[in-house]
Amino acid sequence: MSGKVIKAGFLPLYLKLYDDANPGGHEQFVPFIKTVEERLEKCGVGVVTPGVVFDTPHVEKASRLFTEEGVSFLVTVHLAYSPSLLIADYLESLRLPILLIDITPEFTFEAMEKDYLMRNHGIHGVMDLAGVLTSRDVKFTAIAGHPDDGAFAEKMEKTVSAFRAGALMKNQKVGITGTPFEGMGDFAVDFADLATDFGTTVAEVPVERIVRESQAVDDASVRRRIEEDRRVWDVSEISERDHEQAVRDYLALRNIVENEGMSAYTMNFQHIGRSMPTPFYACSALMSSGIGYGGEGDVLTATLGRPLNVLSQAAKFDEFFCADWKNNRILMSHMGETDGRFVKTGSSPRLISREALLNPNTSIIYRFQAEPGDVTFVNLSPVRGGGYRLVAGLLEIVDTPILEDISGPHYQVSTRIPVGAFLEQYAAHGGGHHIYIARGNILYELSLFSRQLGFDYRTIDTETA
Repeated sequence: MSGKVIKAGFLPLYLKLYDDANPGGHEQFVPFIKTVEERLEKCGVGVVTPGVVFDTPHVEKASRLFTEEGVSFLVTVHLAYSPSLLIADYLESLRLPILLIDITPEFTFEAMEKDYLMRNHGIHGVMDLAGVLTSRDVKFTAIAGHPDDGAFAEKMEKTVSAFRAGALMKNQKVGITGTPFEGMGDFAVDFADLATDFGTTVAEVPVERIVRESQAVDDASVRRRIEEDRRVWDVSEISERDHEQAVRDYLALRNIVENEGMSAYTMNFQHIGRSMPTPFYACSALMSSGIGYGGEGDVLTATLGRPLNVLSQAAKFDEFFCADWKNNRILMSHMGETDGRFVKTGSSPRLISREALLNPNTSIIYRFQAEPGDVTFVNLSPVRGGGYRLVAGLLEIVDTPILEDISGPHYQVSTRIPVGAFLEQYAAHGGGHHIYIARGNILYELSLFSRQLGFDYRTIDTETA
């Protein structure tokens, strides 16, 4: 989905005194090092390592290698005690996220052999390094356990995923059709600030280009996509002509996104005009493929798509729309954009047609019941004077039928505290009206994601409300 391999710089740390006393003694850790590398690779990162590090030339080698390879974050493992000052200056200078993995080769010392201590005492090396980094205000994350423990393996996977997501938030290219909705201030951000803060590039995708490339899409590709739709969606309510046009616009937009190397896209429906339908079908299909999206020209929220799809099985743009005070629910909806990955298993999803606001052409819209279950909402907003605030919390998609009086995509969620208290807290935290919804509970990962990026991270308090 991301189209980019995130590289981790891996530093297995050792003590030179031990190698002087027992030349080559570090080689006994080769199988252990290999295990850690394989676990990191299983978490979706490429591993770059200089080998065992126990003197200054090794640190210098790591510095050259990590610069050449463009690593996004660093991982340390203490094979034995290693003095913090061997590596602390280098870690501080890099200004990259740091993960300290506090593990040992053996699971227990119940059947200790005479050389057990020499192989399994790295934990106090972690303490030395953590203490020094903390005193220097160098941010890091530490996880501790044994690779064979299932709970630790799960935490390691979640933690590394959060580090990957942090890297994928950066250096994105976002396509935009039109300009951001005038006066919507909660996501208003200067594109120059996004370039400075995240390396984000914003590229214009004019309506005229979509129309031109739509007309050039080959008929065979259109037919294949229509047949794919017919296998998944009930298309009996839409005309073949409207369906074909929606598919053409989607394939054109997909080609633009792929050819331009974009990871996200946003459009302002006000600027689509009369030359094409508002591309709700296209935007929905892009989201379903993992491309980030934001409505109304919201570039900032669109950039959440790539990292959140790493942290979750599926993540999509959405809005809190209406409160049901009686049933403690919120109706989730937007004009016509949604994500087919959220279709309820065993239901009968449909494609429907309607005219969009300010557009006389017929748009095609996904319409379905949503799969019930836990989801995480995420809102990202700029802070005056610099920085960003990320507000997140848990919701539950409720198993409810489609409301026939609402023509757009929608579903209902329940809050874990009274809906009034939920909305009060959300307002108190400064939550904005554009959000992302991610399947499952990813609050732990979001806390690490926010820490890496320097976000003011806030969650809804479900214990004291």
